[in-house]
Amino acid sequence: ILDCSFCSVKHLRDQPYRRKPMDLILAEIESALEDGIEEIHFFDDLFIENEKQVMEFAEALQRKKLRFNWFAAQGLPLWPLTYDGLVALKETGMYRIICPFESGSDRVIKREIGKLGGVKHYEQVVRWAKDLDLEVMGLFVIGVTGETREDLKMTVDFAERNEGIDYSVFSIAAPLVGTRMTKKATKQGFYQDTGQLQKVIKRTVALYRTKDFTEVELGLIRAYDWDRINFST
Repeated sequence: ILDCSFCSVKHLRDQPYRRKPMDLILAEIESALEDGIEEIHFFDDLFIENEKQVMEFAEALQRKKLRFNWFAAQGLPLWPLTYDGLVALKETGMYRIICPFESGSDRVIKREIGKLGGVKHYEQVVRWAKDLDLEVMGLFVIGVTGETREDLKMTVDFAERNEGIDYSVFSIAAPLVGTRMTKKATKQGFYQDTGQLQKVIKRTVALYRTKDFTEVELGLIRAYDWDRINFST
């Protein structure tokens, strides 16, 4: 699951993903609340893997009578989410859901990026979230190897037509060390490491071109559609 094409976490860790024990998580939360912390942002590369973990987390907080403002700052995996799961999380104080949609194309999501889920379920999650009055932030990545102009248009359309998304963030795929995307881009002759990756901040600059896009085009699309969709008024 931790093997999306543009993520370097698996390569850099070089070890299996390990979940922190629930009792330790609860102890850290209690300690923070006792110190006067009013809101907690959880940082986790894989906050949940399945619906069972969603309910276990919510039930553990409820047993301890812990309720506070929170959200998963690195994004909440969408494929395990159900309506009941979102209800349970909201009851513990979650008020925002950061959604790593990545793309509006099922082909890109599943074949090029290698993630679970798909557009139909993602749109359902947005509807559930708005029914529950949750803030929704959408995360999108453009410029993935294998992405076509039509795929990118589907991504922009997804962000624009789903009115339940309060804010959309567009990032440009960066060729991070050890990722499948970097290996593919290098093999296809699109990318050669010249040290330029060190100059990139928050994936705002394209570092290679493909047969479908130039670096400048990706930068313009990212800036233009970010502004147009988020700030149309």
